[in-house]
Amino acid sequence: MSRRPPAAIALCLLAGSSAGFAADSPGRVTLATNADRVCQVARRPDYLNVDFIVSNGTGRDVALSEIRASVLGRGGNVIERRVVWQQALALVGLGPNAAVAAGHRGLIFNPLHFNAVRPGLRLRYEFDFSGQAPVAVTLVARSCVTRARLILPLIGRVGVLDGHDMLSHHRRLDYLASWAQADGLIDNPERYALDLVLVDSAGRRFRGNGLRNEDYYGWGQAVRAPGAGIVVAMHDGQPDNDRIGSENLWHGRSWESANGNYVLIDHGGGEFSLVAHLRQGSVRARVGQRVRAGETIGQVGNSGSSLMPHVHYQLQGGAGNDARGLPAYFHGLTVLGTGEGNGRDGVAVDSGDMLVAH
Repeated sequence: MSRRPPAAIALCLLAGSSAGFAADSPGRVTLATNADRVCQVARRPDYLNVDFIVSNGTGRDVALSEIRASVLGRGGNVIERRVVWQQALALVGLGPNAAVAAGHRGLIFNPLHFNAVRPGLRLRYEFDFSGQAPVAVTLVARSCVTRARLILPLIGRVGVLDGHDMLSHHRRLDYLASWAQADGLIDNPERYALDLVLVDSAGRRFRGNGLRNEDYYGWGQAVRAPGAGIVVAMHDGQPDNDRIGSENLWHGRSWESANGNYVLIDHGGGEFSLVAHLRQGSVRARVGQRVRAGETIGQVGNSGSSLMPHVHYQLQGGAGNDARGLPAYFHGLTVLGTGEGNGRDGVAVDSGDMLVAH
């Protein structure tokens, strides 16, 4: 669930917490995005999972005071505009003062949903910083449909306990922090990650008081390969945490060890599935093995950076720490309440969704 690295992931970048940098534009505040593609995930309203890297080349701290974002129609006219006022700036990820220290960088997590975004349309973001002219950046949203045919790692009634929306811990990973840079992160590999739990018809995750792993409906249940491919990495030696709400048996405290017991599958085409927090001793897949979609690869566990029995799933663009997170579209499921799931390209799911997976 939490997948926290050494000393825990900070949910937002506090002013001055990243390492200093050599300013490309001394005396100025500059802005860049850190994504090779800005993906439009086919759910409405549309939340673009993109970050903005602020580089403060001035000799003083600068504070963010407002964000404006406009969707531009085919003719360049503004067809939707969103504004983040001062009262909401604490959500964007620069810490309580919404500031970036002199000579440092900071992450701004896009806080906005849109109704008018379509692939190919431009979005213009403008940021107001103290004592600076507005800084702007223009993005173009693209469709990023998954190439591999994926199914959910769990079968039955499944809840997305935490996904990749604005408030998710997966979404708010500070890859500019010193520990992340030392581990080789260049982006957020879990940008589109999902924490999946088996639930009953009332949405409950456990029986009784839920203080033991055995109380959880998912504990020990089969976990299946989400798609066909070759196993490129796995681990099966991490004890399961035995105190709910505590990572008491997670040792090592590295980015990789946060996965606990896991399987990493190469689907080809630059897509890799990570299935993590599996039960110790349950992992069947071995490196080099070719697996089929739906083949059992382990059991639901509570290993690594995990607070309760669940499965962490993410699709990513590589096998190493420098991988970028990718949106995952799943087949063979129905989103309760909306009926989504029968489309040709599958369906992307997110925090709060209740699913029936076949």
